[in-house]
Amino acid sequence: MDLKNASIVITGAGSGIGAALALGLVEFAPRLTLVGRRQQPLDEVAVRVRQGGGQAHVVSVDLTEPGAPAAVVAAARAAYGGIDVLVNNAGNVRAGRLEDIEESEVLAQVALNLTAPILLTRAALPALRYSPQQHHRSNNQDLTRYRSALCQAAVRWRPVVIVSRLEE
Repeated sequence: MDLKNASIVITGAGSGIGAALALGLVEFAPRLTLVGRRQQPLDEVAVRVRQGGGQAHVVSVDLTEPGAPAAVVAAARAAYGGIDVLVNNAGNVRAGRLEDIEESEVLAQVALNLTAPILLTRAALPALRYSPQQHHRSNNQDLTRYRSALCQAAVRWRPVVIVSRLEE
């Protein structure tokens, strides 16, 4: 896939890996939808993306709230006409001994690290299926199948969620 001018949604884009990814993509002059809970860090990343020659649209939202996935997809479509790439990067970890972690904290972690990426991917599927990037591939084949591979791998301090892959 050619990332030049691609419409890319990045969750957790206000800091850490998400912010680094957004800034690393600047060389492709992307059209980024930066998603996260905190407006100020997202705005700061957006300024840096624009300074580097990319476009950036900020969506400040809690992905675990009802309607959030649809709002993110609608914002990306309104800003850039569609979505070519979805990066489900948002996540959290409650460190400590399992017996010391409150049930509400476990549920919050599962909601953000597992449920939110599934629901956002589901909401984004129509936009991903009809992405201009998908329709202008060198072989011009239509996207006919979607395969979802959801897994969570334990990494020392942070779970890594591998969410989806589009397949012909």
